[in-house]
Amino acid sequence: MFNQTNSPRPKETLPAYNLMQEISDATYFKEIGNGLHRKIYRIGDSNICMKVPHPEHFTPTILYLMQCEFMMYQISHIWNFDVVPFTKVILHNSKEIEQITEAFTKVNKGDHLYYPLLIQKYIEPENLDRELDLVHAQKVLIFNWITGRQDRARTNSVVNSEGKIFEVDNELTFNTICVRTEPHWLLDSVEFPNIPLKENLIEGILNLPQMIPLKLETLPGNHVVHSHPRARQIKASRNVTVMKVQNQVIDNLITLKSIIRNLQKSKTQITPQIIEDQVKNLGKQNYAS
Repeated sequence: MFNQTNSPRPKETLPAYNLMQEISDATYFKEIGNGLHRKIYRIGDSNICMKVPHPEHFTPTILYLMQCEFMMYQISHIWNFDVVPFTKVILHNSKEIEQITEAFTKVNKGDHLYYPLLIQKYIEPENLDRELDLVHAQKVLIFNWITGRQDRARTNSVVNSEGKIFEVDNELTFNTICVRTEPHWLLDSVEFPNIPLKENLIEGILNLPQMIPLKLETLPGNHVVHSHPRARQIKASRNVTVMKVQNQVIDNLITLKSIIRNLQKSKTQITPQIIEDQVKNLGKQNYAS
């Protein structure tokens, strides 16, 4: 169910073509979203979309938000949640930026790209009444609790043709599990919140290792790194950022494990709603790790 040994999983690649080749071959870049921080483009007929910051936003903020999305993908992929699509940060002055800019300006004449960019696998959304993969949906909730993800509205998720949910907006993340936030939209349904978690799913959570090796995208290791406007700051903050995120994720995991073990001791049926209620009451109760 989960990758309990924390051993590396095979590197995920986008199907059909090499990632950069798909972008270079794109015949159009279609705007499919325009949010507070960025625009989102569908890259031709490929299964890739591109998140581009608005020009008025300062790079440090955008870079941090995009790195959060990249780390959320890593957590999903390494631990075998598989609830975040393939995500990659493209940094200023990299060779990839040059290729993407050339492809974009070729078909969107007069338009401009701003950096950094975020490349994400595009999930074709299904109708809202699509029947859900219930076990996968429960994994989505667990992932949200562990990562401290805040934007849990329906508009930030996509359901694919197999009924699996993918979290596609992962900027506001890595808060403590007990920070008050709106419940995940899955808990708004009538039946789903009260469906018990399967035993192998519970055991998978309890056996997740209390460490996870995350990384940030780094600047190219050559002379162009010196021309990046924030090269020194990025280098200095990289390890600190990763350490803080890793520590918060593990703290949340330890808390979630404690909640589950206490429910097991009290012989309480473990459902998504019961866990959500316990998370809300964290300020009133102490859980031993």
